[in-house]
Amino acid sequence: MPVVPYFQPLIRVQTGSFEGLEALARYNRGGRVYAPAKFMNGMKGNPEREAAFDWLMLKRVVENCREWIADGVSFESVGWNVGSGCLGSDSFVEKLSCCLTSIDMDPKALAIEITEAALSGHSYEKKLSNIEAARAFGCKIALDDFGTGGSSLSILRDVPCTAIKIAGEFVDDVLVNWRVAAIVEGIVGVAHSLGVLVVAECVESETQFEAISDLGCDLVQGHFFFEAVPGSRVPNLLDSLKRRNHLEGLNALP
Repeated sequence: MPVVPYFQPLIRVQTGSFEGLEALARYNRGGRVYAPAKFMNGMKGNPEREAAFDWLMLKRVVENCREWIADGVSFESVGWNVGSGCLGSDSFVEKLSCCLTSIDMDPKALAIEITEAALSGHSYEKKLSNIEAARAFGCKIALDDFGTGGSSLSILRDVPCTAIKIAGEFVDDVLVNWRVAAIVEGIVGVAHSLGVLVVAECVESETQFEAISDLGCDLVQGHFFFEAVPGSRVPNLLDSLKRRNHLEGLNALP
């Protein structure tokens, strides 16, 4: 299956420092790389295919992590998106543990990203049990695309998440719709009361960045900062980020 992970950095709003990566699936066909929307849509409603795809992605993410670890590259953490079929499987914790221990990867370096849609439907209790076990194992848990898919406060009550990722459609509207701005500000307040970080996704412009910064978001990702890159380019990307932050720190000295 010609699917490869591309990696997009997460940036701390207040400092501009690097805070981790998200692995995004890309479809490599004839040397050209696409976001695999049609391919992913074809798997909807087929839990076995969805789960097989998720485990394949984790395997390839871990392969990249193995290379970074061997080269001494500090990548903080990497986000792995998990669908309903994978999350509800009986072997979820066992397979997850095997993947990480195969390269002696600290579970804290993996952020499991879960949409509200992935939690819905059948096997809700099993999914929660798997999430709790992964959290106890040391993995981070991010609620992805928060604000879509039939949001419920019970998800915040039930899921031991470490981050909430505000959906890109909310970021798009925060400048033009005061209701959306109020909702985002409210989500930030609730998250911080729970000790949870807030990530704004799909930040595409300086004005969007300024708006979500004013609303209190902790981290951002999007093309305004960096596009997703293949794993082979991550070390150079992180090195350039560190050098940039070092120079900005020197320029700030009296």
